[in-house]
Amino acid sequence: RVSRCTFLLYLTDCDVGGETVLLDRVRPQPCTTLAAVTPRRGRLLLFPHTCPHMAAAVVAEGLPKVLLRGEML
Repeated sequence: RVSRCTFLLYLTDCDVGGETVLLDRVRPQPCTTLAAVTPRRGRLLLFPHTCPHMAAAVVAEGLPKVLLRGEML
């Protein structure tokens, strides 16, 4: 079986930073940001498995970004 979608279930809030950024491509630079999703406890983000993405750094000290990641067939 081949995975088609990725999901992220955020388990904590991040007030500053920590966004999951969906990109139009990896290279060449610069890339265009398609969406930037702020982590909120209970929020579910679902996107195509092949979509390039990155995690922005969490800015507030002592507040880790905790999430559950999985794949959907």
